[in-house]
Amino acid sequence: MKPLILALLAMFTFAASAAAQTQDARVAAAATARDAFWQALERNDLASARAMWTEDMQAEQTEEDFVADAGRLRRQTGAVIERRVMRTTIYDNTPGAPAPGVYIAFDIVARFENVDRFCGYIIMHQASEGQPFRVSRIDQTMMENSAAAAWDGQGQTTDQAWQQLATQFCPGWQPSWAIAPPV
Repeated sequence: MKPLILALLAMFTFAASAAAQTQDARVAAAATARDAFWQALERNDLASARAMWTEDMQAEQTEEDFVADAGRLRRQTGAVIERRVMRTTIYDNTPGAPAPGVYIAFDIVARFENVDRFCGYIIMHQASEGQPFRVSRIDQTMMENSAAAAWDGQGQTTDQAWQQLATQFCPGWQPSWAIAPPV
């Protein structure tokens, strides 16, 4: 009886370990695709960046509108200085999802030349095993440095105003996620 229990325990441990490795590999693949998307944006290679979107996302915004929005955002933020992934969440064939497959959400914070306070998320989607991960959704909230200065003296400090904004618009955001602005 004891050898059977040990054998079953070993099989369960192996299966759990294999599932964890598969999950780790998926997260790594999604992170690689996410980083390639960000690098394309930073190079201003907008055609490559948009090609990494899911078909649903491409249908929501024309290429012309994407190019205009990306240019506006780049002028507003300036170049990226630092970007951090604060949390990763995996959704596997979730009911109600836009399409079947694996969705991996990366909650991020960042700092840019003109924006010290930035948070949001990017969701990567893999339709089926072996297919590439593609950008399924992006959401971001920021406080431009020029606007941040206006908060001081208005009854709230900039950091208090940012905490309120980030808590409202960036799911799961916590004050410990903030990247300290330069002094």
